[in-house]
Amino acid sequence: MLRKTTLVTVYIFAFPAITLHRSFGDYTATYGYFFEVVAGIRFLISIGLHQPLHLYASL
Repeated sequence: MLRKTTLVTVYIFAFPAITLHRSFGDYTATYGYFFEVVAGIRFLISIGLHQPLHLYASL
């Protein structure tokens, strides 16, 4: 269940980035990395940053 949710989340955040890249081209060549970082941060927040910490603490 978690895997399916993760894939959906990745699609939701990745699709706009792909669309922006195709729309602006050279513009996102400069700022593309920034968009990737933001998408990654939003993804981590969406799955819950506390989960990895909780798993680490349980070890």
